[in-house]
Amino acid sequence: MSYAVGGVGIDHTDSGTLEKLMDYLKEDHPELAPEADRFFELRGINFNRIRGNGGGCGSNTEEIKVDLDGVPFGHSSYEKYCANYDGSTSREDWQIFRHWIRAALRQRDVQRYIIERWINDEWLTSYQAVMDAGGTVEEAMVNSRIRNSSPFTANCALKKANEVAPAYRIKTQLEAYTSKECKGKEGHERRFGEMLRPVALYRHFR
Repeated sequence: MSYAVGGVGIDHTDSGTLEKLMDYLKEDHPELAPEADRFFELRGINFNRIRGNGGGCGSNTEEIKVDLDGVPFGHSSYEKYCANYDGSTSREDWQIFRHWIRAALRQRDVQRYIIERWINDEWLTSYQAVMDAGGTVEEAMVNSRIRNSSPFTANCALKKANEVAPAYRIKTQLEAYTSKECKGKEGHERRFGEMLRPVALYRHFR
């Protein structure tokens, strides 16, 4: 999911954080797209909207499957995000976006930028809040994933977890992630297993 679905990089960078990433690229890596002004003009447009307009939705029956050099992207096509289709960007914009984002992700400092931003903005915030509440690293892992979607929901989820016994804190946070009260993502229970993967990995190697 580094650039084809969900967002950019390991944390699915999107929205405001994607804007910051593109600012970083324009400032530190202008050579990535010296003649591709359209790539930087996509700054501020939600990832899912660029993706939705890129193919498989509305009149865009099929996304462009090769990059700007004619080389196949090599990732699967995802016929999702059609609710985000509005025609404001094109199939060509999605091709341009993927081409240059992939080139950026091949730069070690860009990978470092994405990871360090996530650590500073999401992981450390969740970790400190969970530890202050007497929680565990596993809970912080879940809360940081929720924070990646919504800081408000993450704070609300932690508040709910503080009201239950330790054995139910993670379950409570997951439920809050999809609740109306916490302005969560209704219908996203399918993500629970994925959100628990780092917890399982941590427990295995602890």
